[in-house]
Amino acid sequence: MRNATARKILEETPEETRQFVKRYGELVTRIYDLLEEKGWTQKDLALRLGKKPSEISKWLSGKHNLTLRSLAKLEVELGEDLIQVPKTHKFKVYSSNVVHLSHAPSSKSIPSGEAGYAHWTPSNLSAQLSVA
Repeated sequence: MRNATARKILEETPEETRQFVKRYGELVTRIYDLLEEKGWTQKDLALRLGKKPSEISKWLSGKHNLTLRSLAKLEVELGEDLIQVPKTHKFKVYSSNVVHLSHAPSSKSIPSGEAGYAHWTPSNLSAQLSVA
């Protein structure tokens, strides 16, 4: 009975939920591994990030979602990439206000910049890069 119930629940769980749980578990495991390698506690990490230990605990228990900014801060403090994204486009950040992308997805109409580069500012960067 238990196995049938578990199977039914799993079958009814949306694929995106299964993917989220899988990826979050992988991410948290990697963070714990890096903390162990460095001999750090969650409290040590919190101090380095300027966060409360309770926030770190919420992140690592799945009670609070990590933002991309939080992930970037974690990567800098831990000295390791936590998210691997296949590189399909080259881009260069010239300043906090200007990003040049060497080629854009062919399905996306983008404004042209100098020398065949697309030019974005923080206000339109996220909208321009959100390609399915």
